[in-house]
Amino acid sequence: MKTLGVITFGCRLNSLESESIISAFKKEGWAVDEGSDSDDAVIINTCTVTSKADQGARRIIRKYGSRVPTIVTGCYATLSQKQDIESLGTHVRLIKDKSVLLESDFILSLANNTLCDLSKHKYNPFVFSPDMFTLHSRASLKIQDGCDNSCSFCAVHLARGKSISLSPNEILSRIKQLEDNGYKEICLTGVNLSSYRYEDISFSKLLERIIPNLSSDTRLRFSSLEPDYLDDAFLSLASDFHIFPFFHLPIQSAAKRVLELTGRKYDKNDVAVIIEKLRKAKHNPYIAADFIAGLPGEGDDEFKETYDFIKDIKLSKLHVFPYSPRSGTTAAKEHRVPERIRDERAKILQNLSNDLYNDYILSCNNAVLEAICEKQIKEGIAVTTGNYIKAIIKHPTGLFKEGDLIRGTLQIESNLTVFVPCA
Repeated sequence: MKTLGVITFGCRLNSLESESIISAFKKEGWAVDEGSDSDDAVIINTCTVTSKADQGARRIIRKYGSRVPTIVTGCYATLSQKQDIESLGTHVRLIKDKSVLLESDFILSLANNTLCDLSKHKYNPFVFSPDMFTLHSRASLKIQDGCDNSCSFCAVHLARGKSISLSPNEILSRIKQLEDNGYKEICLTGVNLSSYRYEDISFSKLLERIIPNLSSDTRLRFSSLEPDYLDDAFLSLASDFHIFPFFHLPIQSAAKRVLELTGRKYDKNDVAVIIEKLRKAKHNPYIAADFIAGLPGEGDDEFKETYDFIKDIKLSKLHVFPYSPRSGTTAAKEHRVPERIRDERAKILQNLSNDLYNDYILSCNNAVLEAICEKQIKEGIAVTTGNYIKAIIKHPTGLFKEGDLIRGTLQIESNLTVFVPCA
Protein backbone atom coordinates (compact mmCIF):
# COMPACT_ATOMS: atom_id res chain seq x y z
CA MET A 1 0.00 0.00 0.00
CA LYS A 2 1.29 3.44 -0.98
CA THR A 3 1.42 6.13 1.72
CA LEU A 4 0.73 9.80 1.06
CA GLY A 5 1.69 12.68 3.35
CA VAL A 6 -0.59 15.72 3.18
CA ILE A 7 0.75 18.93 4.77
CA THR A 8 -1.57 21.93 4.97
CA PHE A 9 -0.79 25.58 5.60
CA GLY A 10 -3.26 28.37 6.22
CA CYS A 11 -7.00 28.69 6.50
CA ARG A 12 -9.94 26.41 7.17
CA LEU A 13 -10.71 26.41 3.44
CA ASN A 14 -7.28 24.92 2.72
CA SER A 15 -7.95 22.30 5.41
CA LEU A 16 -11.24 21.36 3.75
CA GLU A 17 -9.58 21.06 0.35
CA SER A 18 -6.86 18.87 1.87
CA GLU A 19 -9.56 16.65 3.39
CA SER A 20 -11.01 16.22 -0.12
CA ILE A 21 -7.59 15.24 -1.47
CA ILE A 22 -7.14 12.74 1.37
CA SER A 23 -10.58 11.23 0.67
CA ALA A 24 -9.78 10.83 -3.05
CA PHE A 25 -6.48 9.08 -2.35
CA LYS A 26 -7.99 6.77 0.26
CA LYS A 27 -10.65 5.69 -2.24
CA GLU A 28 -7.79 4.66 -4.56
CA GLY A 29 -6.22 2.50 -1.84
CA TRP A 30 -3.60 4.85 -0.40
CA ALA A 31 -2.86 5.26 3.28
CA VAL A 32 -2.70 8.92 4.26
CA ASP A 33 -1.03 10.78 7.13
CA GLU A 34 0.07 14.34 7.91
CA GLY A 35 3.61 13.81 6.60
CA SER A 36 6.34 11.38 7.65
CA ASP A 37 9.75 10.27 6.45
CA SER A 38 8.31 6.97 5.17
CA ASP A 39 5.76 8.47 2.76
CA ASP A 40 5.87 7.44 -0.90
CA ALA A 41 4.67 10.90 -1.99
CA VAL A 42 3.78 14.21 -0.37
CA ILE A 43 1.25 16.92 -1.22
CA ILE A 44 1.92 20.37 0.25
CA ASN A 45 -1.11 22.68 0.25
CA THR A 46 0.31 26.17 0.66
CA CYS A 47 -0.87 29.57 1.90
CA THR A 48 0.40 33.04 1.00
CA VAL A 49 -1.28 35.29 3.57
CA THR A 50 2.13 36.26 5.04
CA SER A 51 5.79 35.93 4.14
CA LYS A 52 6.12 33.59 7.13
CA ALA A 53 3.64 31.23 5.44
CA ASP A 54 5.72 31.36 2.24
CA GLN A 55 8.91 30.60 4.16
CA GLY A 56 7.31 27.70 6.01
CA ALA A 57 6.11 26.19 2.75
CA ARG A 58 9.54 26.49 1.12
CA ARG A 59 11.19 24.83 4.11
CA ILE A 60 8.82 21.84 3.94
CA ILE A 61 9.15 21.60 0.14
CA ARG A 62 12.94 21.34 0.52
CA LYS A 63 12.56 18.71 3.24
CA TYR A 64 10.59 16.31 1.07
CA GLY A 65 11.36 17.42 -2.48
CA SER A 66 14.85 15.97 -2.60
CA ARG A 67 13.76 12.37 -1.98
CA VAL A 68 10.07 11.64 -2.85
CA PRO A 69 7.53 12.95 -5.39
CA THR A 70 6.37 16.23 -3.87
CA ILE A 71 3.30 17.99 -5.26
CA VAL A 72 3.03 21.68 -4.37
CA THR A 73 -0.35 23.41 -4.67
CA GLY A 74 -2.36 26.14 -2.95
CA CYS A 75 -2.24 29.95 -2.92
CA TYR A 76 1.54 30.34 -2.65
CA ALA A 77 1.96 27.87 -5.50
CA THR A 78 -0.62 29.71 -7.62
CA LEU A 79 1.28 32.99 -7.37
CA SER A 80 4.73 31.44 -7.84
CA GLN A 81 6.72 30.71 -10.95
CA LYS A 82 7.13 27.07 -11.90
CA GLN A 83 10.92 27.24 -11.93
CA ASP A 84 11.04 28.91 -8.51
CA ILE A 85 9.05 26.11 -6.86
CA GLU A 86 10.54 23.18 -8.76
CA SER A 87 14.09 24.38 -8.09
CA LEU A 88 13.54 23.54 -4.41
CA GLY A 89 13.93 19.78 -4.99
CA THR A 90 14.59 17.27 -7.75
CA HIS A 91 11.21 15.58 -7.17
CA VAL A 92 9.09 18.74 -6.82
CA ARG A 93 6.16 19.38 -9.18
CA LEU A 94 4.05 22.55 -9.11
CA ILE A 95 0.32 22.06 -9.74
CA LYS A 96 -1.66 25.28 -9.54
CA ASP A 97 -5.06 23.67 -10.07
CA LYS A 98 -5.45 21.54 -6.95
CA SER A 99 -8.70 19.99 -8.20
CA VAL A 100 -6.47 17.89 -10.47
CA LEU A 101 -5.31 16.05 -7.36
CA LEU A 102 -8.76 14.47 -6.95
CA GLU A 103 -8.67 12.76 -10.35
CA SER A 104 -8.20 8.97 -10.48
CA ASP A 105 -5.86 9.28 -13.47
CA PHE A 106 -3.61 11.66 -11.56
CA ILE A 107 -3.55 9.47 -8.45
CA LEU A 108 -2.69 6.39 -10.53
CA SER A 109 0.07 8.22 -12.39
CA LEU A 110 1.57 9.41 -9.09
CA ALA A 111 1.56 5.80 -7.82
CA ASN A 112 3.53 4.84 -10.94
CA ASN A 113 5.99 7.75 -10.50
CA THR A 114 4.73 9.43 -13.65
CA LEU A 115 2.36 12.36 -13.99
CA CYS A 116 -0.49 12.30 -16.50
CA ASP A 117 -1.30 15.04 -19.01
CA LEU A 118 -3.09 17.82 -17.12
CA SER A 119 -3.68 20.17 -20.04
CA LYS A 120 -7.34 19.20 -20.64
CA HIS A 121 -8.43 19.32 -17.02
CA LYS A 122 -11.15 21.86 -16.24
CA TYR A 123 -11.02 23.52 -12.81
CA ASN A 124 -14.04 23.14 -10.54
CA PRO A 125 -13.76 25.10 -7.26
CA PHE A 126 -16.60 23.15 -5.67
CA VAL A 127 -15.40 19.63 -6.37
CA PHE A 128 -13.84 19.69 -2.89
CA SER A 129 -16.64 18.04 -0.94
CA PRO A 130 -15.58 15.07 1.19
CA ASP A 131 -18.36 12.94 2.70
CA MET A 132 -16.07 11.90 5.55
CA PHE A 133 -13.24 13.76 7.29
CA THR A 134 -9.99 12.06 8.27
CA LEU A 135 -8.24 14.77 10.28
CA HIS A 136 -11.26 16.42 11.90
CA SER A 137 -14.28 15.37 13.96
CA ARG A 138 -16.25 18.34 12.67
CA ALA A 139 -17.28 18.78 9.04
CA SER A 140 -16.71 21.76 6.75
CA LEU A 141 -18.57 22.70 3.59
CA LYS A 142 -17.17 25.04 0.95
CA ILE A 143 -19.93 27.26 -0.43
CA GLN A 144 -17.93 30.20 -1.83
CA ASP A 145 -14.52 30.87 -3.39
CA GLY A 146 -12.63 33.94 -4.57
CA CYS A 147 -13.02 37.59 -3.61
CA ASP A 148 -14.17 40.70 -5.46
CA ASN A 149 -12.46 43.03 -2.99
CA SER A 150 -9.02 44.39 -3.76
CA CYS A 151 -7.70 45.18 -0.31
CA SER A 152 -4.30 46.77 -0.74
CA PHE A 153 -2.45 44.34 1.57
CA CYS A 154 -3.98 41.05 0.41
CA ALA A 155 -2.81 38.65 -2.29
CA VAL A 156 -5.48 36.01 -1.73
CA HIS A 157 -7.85 37.56 -4.28
CA LEU A 158 -5.01 37.33 -6.81
CA ALA A 159 -4.56 33.63 -6.07
CA ARG A 160 -8.24 32.66 -5.81
CA GLY A 161 -9.80 34.95 -8.43
CA LYS A 162 -13.27 36.49 -8.55
CA SER A 163 -16.01 35.52 -6.12
CA ILE A 164 -18.07 32.49 -7.09
CA SER A 165 -20.78 30.70 -5.09
CA LEU A 166 -22.29 27.21 -4.98
CA SER A 167 -25.99 26.85 -5.73
CA PRO A 168 -28.37 26.70 -2.72
CA ASN A 169 -29.83 23.38 -3.87
CA GLU A 170 -26.39 21.79 -4.01
CA ILE A 171 -25.53 23.22 -0.60
CA LEU A 172 -28.69 21.71 0.90
CA SER A 173 -27.88 18.36 -0.71
CA ARG A 174 -24.32 18.35 0.65
CA ILE A 175 -25.51 19.33 4.14
CA LYS A 176 -27.97 16.44 4.09
CA GLN A 177 -25.17 14.05 3.11
CA LEU A 178 -22.98 15.25 5.96
CA GLU A 179 -25.88 14.89 8.40
CA ASP A 180 -26.55 11.36 7.13
CA ASN A 181 -22.87 10.56 7.76
CA GLY A 182 -23.26 11.57 11.40
CA TYR A 183 -21.74 15.04 11.52
CA LYS A 184 -23.33 17.30 14.13
CA GLU A 185 -21.27 20.39 13.31
CA ILE A 186 -20.91 21.79 9.80
CA CYS A 187 -18.68 24.80 9.26
CA LEU A 188 -19.62 26.86 6.21
CA THR A 189 -16.45 28.16 4.62
CA GLY A 190 -15.15 30.24 1.74
CA VAL A 191 -12.58 32.90 0.90
CA ASN A 192 -15.09 35.69 1.56
CA LEU A 193 -17.96 33.69 3.02
CA SER A 194 -20.35 36.50 3.86
CA SER A 195 -20.16 37.82 0.27
CA TYR A 196 -21.94 34.64 -0.89
CA ARG A 197 -24.31 35.40 -3.75
CA TYR A 198 -25.94 32.96 -6.14
CA GLU A 199 -28.17 34.83 -8.60
CA ASP A 200 -30.38 36.88 -6.21
CA ILE A 201 -29.61 34.74 -3.12
CA SER A 202 -27.41 36.53 -0.56
CA PHE A 203 -25.72 34.90 2.41
CA SER A 204 -28.58 35.73 4.77
CA LYS A 205 -31.17 34.48 2.26
CA LEU A 206 -29.17 31.28 1.91
CA LEU A 207 -29.29 30.78 5.68
CA GLU A 208 -33.05 31.33 5.58
CA ARG A 209 -33.20 28.29 3.28
CA ILE A 210 -30.70 26.17 5.19
CA ILE A 211 -31.87 26.56 8.78
CA PRO A 212 -35.43 25.14 8.44
CA ASN A 213 -33.98 22.04 6.74
CA LEU A 214 -31.43 21.21 9.44
CA SER A 215 -31.91 18.36 11.87
CA SER A 216 -32.58 19.46 15.43
CA ASP A 217 -29.11 18.29 16.54
CA THR A 218 -27.13 19.87 13.67
CA ARG A 219 -25.14 23.01 14.39
CA LEU A 220 -23.61 25.55 11.99
CA ARG A 221 -20.34 27.40 12.43
CA PHE A 222 -18.93 30.06 10.10
CA SER A 223 -15.26 30.21 9.18
CA SER A 224 -14.80 33.97 8.86
CA LEU A 225 -17.26 36.80 8.21
CA GLU A 226 -16.28 40.09 6.56
CA PRO A 227 -17.98 42.86 8.57
CA ASP A 228 -19.18 44.91 5.59
CA TYR A 229 -21.37 42.05 4.30
CA LEU A 230 -23.24 41.35 7.54
CA ASP A 231 -26.74 42.79 7.12
CA ASP A 232 -29.55 43.02 9.65
CA ALA A 233 -31.13 39.85 8.26
CA PHE A 234 -28.00 37.86 9.13
CA LEU A 235 -27.72 39.46 12.56
CA SER A 236 -31.32 38.42 13.24
CA LEU A 237 -30.73 34.86 12.04
CA ALA A 238 -27.66 34.58 14.29
CA SER A 239 -29.96 34.02 17.27
CA ASP A 240 -31.18 30.67 15.89
CA PHE A 241 -30.20 27.69 18.06
CA HIS A 242 -28.69 25.88 15.07
CA ILE A 243 -25.92 28.51 14.90
CA PHE A 244 -23.09 28.15 17.38
CA PRO A 245 -22.19 31.31 19.40
CA PHE A 246 -18.90 31.75 17.54
CA PHE A 247 -18.01 34.55 15.14
CA HIS A 248 -14.68 35.45 13.54
CA LEU A 249 -14.30 38.88 11.95
CA PRO A 250 -11.24 39.88 9.86
CA ILE A 251 -11.21 43.51 11.04
CA GLN A 252 -7.45 44.15 10.43
CA SER A 253 -7.42 47.68 11.92
CA ALA A 254 -9.71 50.07 13.78
CA ALA A 255 -7.95 53.21 12.59
CA LYS A 256 -9.95 55.24 10.08
CA ARG A 257 -6.91 56.31 8.05
CA VAL A 258 -5.50 52.78 7.81
CA LEU A 259 -8.85 51.28 6.82
CA GLU A 260 -9.23 53.86 4.06
CA LEU A 261 -5.71 53.22 2.75
CA THR A 262 -6.25 49.47 2.68
CA GLY A 263 -9.59 49.72 0.88
CA ARG A 264 -11.75 48.31 3.68
CA LYS A 265 -15.36 49.44 3.45
CA TYR A 266 -16.24 50.02 7.09
CA ASP A 267 -15.02 51.90 10.14
CA LYS A 268 -14.73 51.00 13.80
CA ASN A 269 -18.22 52.32 14.54
CA ASP A 270 -19.72 49.93 11.99
CA VAL A 271 -17.84 47.06 13.59
CA ALA A 272 -18.94 48.09 17.08
CA VAL A 273 -22.59 48.02 16.00
CA ILE A 274 -22.20 44.55 14.49
CA ILE A 275 -20.52 43.20 17.64
CA GLU A 276 -23.26 44.71 19.82
CA LYS A 277 -25.94 43.02 17.70
CA LEU A 278 -24.12 39.67 17.78
CA ARG A 279 -24.03 39.89 21.56
CA LYS A 280 -27.75 40.58 21.61
CA ALA A 281 -28.35 37.57 19.35
CA LYS A 282 -26.25 35.18 21.47
CA HIS A 283 -25.47 35.11 25.17
CA ASN A 284 -21.75 35.81 25.69
CA PRO A 285 -20.62 34.68 22.22
CA TYR A 286 -16.99 34.05 21.31
CA ILE A 287 -16.05 36.91 18.98
CA ALA A 288 -12.53 36.68 17.57
CA ALA A 289 -10.90 38.96 15.02
CA ASP A 290 -7.89 39.28 12.74
CA PHE A 291 -5.64 42.30 13.16
CA ILE A 292 -2.55 43.22 11.15
CA ALA A 293 0.18 45.11 12.99
CA GLY A 294 2.20 47.65 11.02
CA LEU A 295 0.00 48.17 7.99
CA PRO A 296 1.15 51.02 5.74
CA GLY A 297 -0.16 54.28 7.18
CA GLU A 298 -0.21 53.01 10.77
CA GLY A 299 1.54 55.58 12.94
CA ASP A 300 1.57 55.66 16.72
CA ASP A 301 -1.83 57.38 16.84
CA GLU A 302 -3.41 54.81 14.51
CA PHE A 303 -2.00 51.91 16.49
CA LYS A 304 -3.35 53.42 19.72
CA GLU A 305 -6.75 53.86 18.08
CA THR A 306 -6.79 50.17 17.21
CA TYR A 307 -5.51 49.06 20.61
CA ASP A 308 -8.05 51.17 22.49
CA PHE A 309 -10.90 49.90 20.31
CA ILE A 310 -9.98 46.24 20.93
CA LYS A 311 -9.65 46.81 24.66
CA ASP A 312 -12.93 48.72 24.91
CA ILE A 313 -14.99 46.32 22.79
CA LYS A 314 -13.59 43.31 24.70
CA LEU A 315 -13.12 40.80 21.92
CA SER A 316 -12.64 37.17 22.95
CA LYS A 317 -9.37 36.58 21.10
CA LEU A 318 -7.17 38.14 18.41
CA HIS A 319 -5.37 36.53 15.51
CA VAL A 320 -2.41 38.87 15.13
CA PHE A 321 -0.32 39.11 11.96
CA PRO A 322 2.73 41.33 11.46
CA TYR A 323 2.24 43.03 8.09
CA SER A 324 4.02 41.28 5.23
CA PRO A 325 4.22 43.02 1.85
CA ARG A 326 2.71 40.75 -0.79
CA SER A 327 4.03 40.89 -4.34
CA GLY A 328 1.46 42.31 -6.76
CA THR A 329 -0.48 44.27 -4.14
CA THR A 330 -0.65 48.06 -4.00
CA ALA A 331 0.38 48.21 -0.34
CA ALA A 332 3.70 46.59 -1.21
CA LYS A 333 4.68 49.85 -2.91
CA GLU A 334 3.78 52.01 0.09
CA HIS A 335 6.09 53.30 2.82
CA ARG A 336 6.47 50.57 5.44
CA VAL A 337 6.44 50.70 9.20
CA PRO A 338 9.95 49.67 10.37
CA GLU A 339 10.03 45.96 11.18
CA ARG A 340 11.16 46.56 14.77
CA ILE A 341 8.15 48.77 15.46
CA ARG A 342 5.81 46.44 13.57
CA ASP A 343 6.96 43.47 15.65
CA GLU A 344 6.66 45.42 18.90
CA ARG A 345 3.08 46.30 18.02
CA ALA A 346 2.30 42.70 17.13
CA LYS A 347 3.64 41.57 20.51
CA ILE A 348 1.54 44.19 22.32
CA LEU A 349 -1.58 42.98 20.50
CA GLN A 350 -0.74 39.34 21.23
CA ASN A 351 -0.36 40.10 24.93
CA LEU A 352 -3.71 41.88 24.86
CA SER A 353 -5.21 38.85 23.12
CA ASN A 354 -3.92 36.56 25.87
CA ASP A 355 -5.54 38.76 28.52
CA LEU A 356 -8.83 38.96 26.60
CA TYR A 357 -8.95 35.21 26.09
CA ASN A 358 -8.27 34.48 29.75
CA ASP A 359 -11.04 36.91 30.72
CA TYR A 360 -13.43 35.27 28.27
CA ILE A 361 -12.68 31.77 29.53
CA LEU A 362 -13.32 32.90 33.11
CA SER A 363 -16.61 34.50 32.03
CA CYS A 364 -17.73 31.04 30.89
CA ASN A 365 -17.00 29.31 34.19
CA ASN A 366 -20.03 27.23 35.25
CA ALA A 367 -21.84 28.05 32.00
CA VAL A 368 -23.99 25.34 30.42
CA LEU A 369 -22.77 24.86 26.85
CA GLU A 370 -22.94 22.50 23.91
CA ALA A 371 -19.80 20.73 22.71
CA ILE A 372 -18.59 18.34 20.03
CA CYS A 373 -16.59 15.33 21.22
CA GLU A 374 -13.29 15.03 19.36
CA LYS A 375 -10.60 12.51 20.27
CA GLN A 376 -9.43 10.42 23.20
CA ILE A 377 -6.33 11.86 24.84
CA LYS A 378 -4.40 11.04 28.00
CA GLU A 379 -6.54 13.27 30.22
CA GLY A 380 -9.89 12.08 28.83
CA ILE A 381 -11.94 13.11 25.80
CA ALA A 382 -11.10 16.41 24.11
CA VAL A 383 -14.11 18.54 23.20
CA THR A 384 -14.71 21.83 21.44
CA THR A 385 -17.60 23.86 22.78
CA GLY A 386 -20.01 25.77 20.59
CA ASN A 387 -18.22 28.97 21.58
CA TYR A 388 -14.88 27.38 20.62
CA ILE A 389 -13.36 26.62 24.00
CA LYS A 390 -11.12 23.58 24.09
CA ALA A 391 -11.92 21.43 27.12
CA ILE A 392 -11.61 17.91 28.52
CA ILE A 393 -14.15 15.37 29.74
CA LYS A 394 -12.26 13.68 32.56
CA HIS A 395 -12.81 9.99 33.35
CA PRO A 396 -15.24 9.38 30.47
CA THR A 397 -17.67 6.53 30.95
CA GLY A 398 -17.60 5.29 27.36
CA LEU A 399 -20.98 6.85 26.62
CA PHE A 400 -19.50 9.38 24.22
CA LYS A 401 -17.90 8.90 20.83
CA GLU A 402 -16.11 11.15 18.38
CA GLY A 403 -18.48 13.63 16.75
CA ASP A 404 -21.22 13.49 19.41
CA LEU A 405 -23.03 16.72 20.29
CA ILE A 406 -23.51 16.94 24.06
CA ARG A 407 -24.51 19.49 26.71
CA GLY A 408 -22.56 20.12 29.86
CA THR A 409 -21.09 22.60 32.30
CA LEU A 410 -17.72 24.26 31.79
CA GLN A 411 -15.55 24.30 34.90
CA ILE A 412 -12.28 26.20 35.05
CA GLU A 413 -9.63 24.47 37.14
CA SER A 414 -6.14 25.77 37.89
CA ASN A 415 -4.48 24.17 34.88
CA LEU A 416 -7.34 22.55 33.01
CA THR A 417 -10.66 23.51 31.40
CA VAL A 418 -13.12 20.70 32.19
CA PHE A 419 -16.43 19.90 30.52
CA VAL A 420 -18.90 18.04 32.77
CA PRO A 421 -21.69 16.42 30.72
CA CYS A 422 -25.24 16.87 31.90
CA ALA A 423 -26.73 13.80 33.55
